[in-house]
Amino acid sequence: MIRFLIEKVYDLPHRTLLISGIPLHGVMEPEMVLGDGTGATAKVLGIEFQSPTDRKLGLVTLAMERSTPSPVAVGTVLTVQEAPRIGYRYQVTSGTVLVTELHSAVPRAMIFDREQWNWRFLAVSCKTSRTSAATEPGREVSRTEAAQILWDMGTVLLTEEQTRRLMLEGEAKARSSAAS
Repeated sequence: MIRFLIEKVYDLPHRTLLISGIPLHGVMEPEMVLGDGTGATAKVLGIEFQSPTDRKLGLVTLAMERSTPSPVAVGTVLTVQEAPRIGYRYQVTSGTVLVTELHSAVPRAMIFDREQWNWRFLAVSCKTSRTSAATEPGREVSRTEAAQILWDMGTVLLTEEQTRRLMLEGEAKARSSAAS
């Protein structure tokens, strides 16, 4: 179960409600509905960029919708009440497998890098399913077929949870290096 401990609350009048805290388990995402166990819920509107201090302390800042009653208070542990279901498209391209998120607010993809023998994050253009590493659209395959292709290559297809975690970590690294 995804849980988030609120450490600080920033109530910005005429803007949004920001909460800073520590993800105790799982990965926070926009569109999740968080609650405090009393029935009070609020939707995550976005995830703010991490400052260098936040990264050192392991803090994440979420932009939250205002709701009444509000589950937002320092010391509260929020849990996910509803989460958007992210689907995946599997493509065989350039002798490897590309996994792309479907219906996500931010397009993301992972590709198995045969030369480095690991999964790598790729930024995906909103206009096409092409990526910086795959210049041609691949042949779409089922998850089962993608798993078999990877097995034949000597590796395994990541679980959806592992894929999601690596995509979010890859996006965070790409953002922080772009900000540097």
